[in-house]
Amino acid sequence: MLLAVVIDSLRSARLERTDDWLVAAALALLIVLVEHFDVKISIGSKLFSLSIGATIAMAAAFHFDPGPAALLVLTAHLIDSAIARRQPIKSITNIGIYTVATWLGSTIFWHLVPAGSSPLDSVRNIMAAIAASAVFVGFSTSMLALIVGPVIGMPFRELWNQNLRATAIETIGLPAIGGMVAVLAQKNAAAVLLVGFPLMAPQLAYRALGEARQSIRSTLEILVDTLEERDRATANHSRQVSVYASRILEEIPEVPAQMTETIQWASRVHDLGKVGVRDSVLFKAGRLDPDEWVQMRSHAVIGADIITRLSQSDRIAMIIRHHHERWDGKGYPDGLAGETIPIGSRIIAVADTYEAMTADRPYRRALPAEVAYKEILANSGTQFDPAVVAAFARAFRPATIEEQIAWGIVPITGANPGSPAASVA
Repeated sequence: MLLAVVIDSLRSARLERTDDWLVAAALALLIVLVEHFDVKISIGSKLFSLSIGATIAMAAAFHFDPGPAALLVLTAHLIDSAIARRQPIKSITNIGIYTVATWLGSTIFWHLVPAGSSPLDSVRNIMAAIAASAVFVGFSTSMLALIVGPVIGMPFRELWNQNLRATAIETIGLPAIGGMVAVLAQKNAAAVLLVGFPLMAPQLAYRALGEARQSIRSTLEILVDTLEERDRATANHSRQVSVYASRILEEIPEVPAQMTETIQWASRVHDLGKVGVRDSVLFKAGRLDPDEWVQMRSHAVIGADIITRLSQSDRIAMIIRHHHERWDGKGYPDGLAGETIPIGSRIIAVADTYEAMTADRPYRRALPAEVAYKEILANSGTQFDPAVVAAFARAFRPATIEEQIAWGIVPITGANPGSPAASVA
């Protein structure tokens, strides 16, 4: 399809006026700039780029005929890919999708409006701009989901919805902002640049916000790791729980990709609240007395409060708060039962317990993986959600220790028998 569009565009593209060449150069420059300062978003386990490049592409579609508009977008993305040294397959995918989408949008627009008019000349033109933008968005999001979905193992419809939500604000602004840029382009190239750079401000602000949030997350992860490494028995506990939670999530495909990422990060910092527990309790070699248990159990609430105060996510905070609840309602801190417990908390509860049983603790040695596996299954319907246990059973089927070590789901620790411990602090 890309080849057909390029051939057609080369055959039909005509820029006879100097002003048209200057406008084309200005729009291409803006596309290169906004793509360079793109925003990274997470979908599943993959990172995708988000920018306002589509808005500039639609401005080109509204100002030029389909051929010149498509070639402009093609050239700009080729320059951006060369500067950023993007992987060839990613470059071809992005270039193909946006070039063809621009050609389609421009074709729809100029089929519906008189030659030489602008998107804002009349109600008819505005409706044409909206229709062209809808075609642009529909094609680009559908093709991305169709091409990328099989690669990351995500159903077409789910990835399409994720793409549409991620670009919602940009999608709404396509006909309006793209139309205004096209109107200014009729004046001169300087007017395009004048309005183009302020368009980048929200993208740059969102980029800075994303970097700040990631910095906070990295700091919290370092804090958790430092806390755990103070005691050799709990070193890498949260990292391992995160690995286990991810394995369980792989067996529950109905959990949306965005929620999967949320649960994975919550599992990584689920014990953050232990920074508020006294060392004499946290690192006690023997079993805890009742008063010490009260303080130890406060870590779930403390961790949730920290996440909330840092404005990370109320959803993550709730997952952390309730990761010690039980399916039968006998857990803490709120005694929730059944499906009133967040799904992320139910998954972490299983992963956390399995890790605790298969790792050495001051009061006992690590259990063999087979024993811990059976203990999790034995507590299905009481301590744990039966559906989560079923997913755990599929992910952690009785296998040789060598297989499980190869998968990265069993730490290489002592495997001396001990008494089962189906509850952890």
